[in-house]
Amino acid sequence: MQISFMKLPCSKPVVLIAMGVVVILILNAVSSLPAESKLPAASDEIEKATQQFQSGKVGSAEKHYQKALKVEPNNPYAMMGVGQCLSSRGKTDEALDVMHRLTKQHPGFAPAYYTLGTLYETKGDIDQAKHFYRQYVEKSGGKIPPVPEMRLKLRHMGAF
Repeated sequence: MQISFMKLPCSKPVVLIAMGVVVILILNAVSSLPAESKLPAASDEIEKATQQFQSGKVGSAEKHYQKALKVEPNNPYAMMGVGQCLSSRGKTDEALDVMHRLTKQHPGFAPAYYTLGTLYETKGDIDQAKHFYRQYVEKSGGKIPPVPEMRLKLRHMGAF
């Protein structure tokens, strides 16, 4: 079976599913950090923010991510969370700015590239979306993501 490319409608449920997948990636990444690399206040705020985001309390989540950034200004998980919150509030361009800053400061942080792909797909810029999905796969060491929805999307977009 061959899947041909078509422009995917980026309805709110599709974006929310994508954001949920990235939240899972963040949780997995944070939990695998060595204890000495976590600043207690920043990691506590990120954990609270993630819980708030999962509960649909985006405004509260963003405040916690911002608090984490005050403690640790370049924390990739907090930056990612701010981008997620902006995106879920429909502020795609602002989210793109945050995510591009994140990839400049942390070029190996793979989840940021997946989020950039999702944001560009939301804007209808399919070429850029494909570019960042491919970057995600590359930065992930070529591993196929464990989440079925991500695998299907990345395969459909030609990222692997």
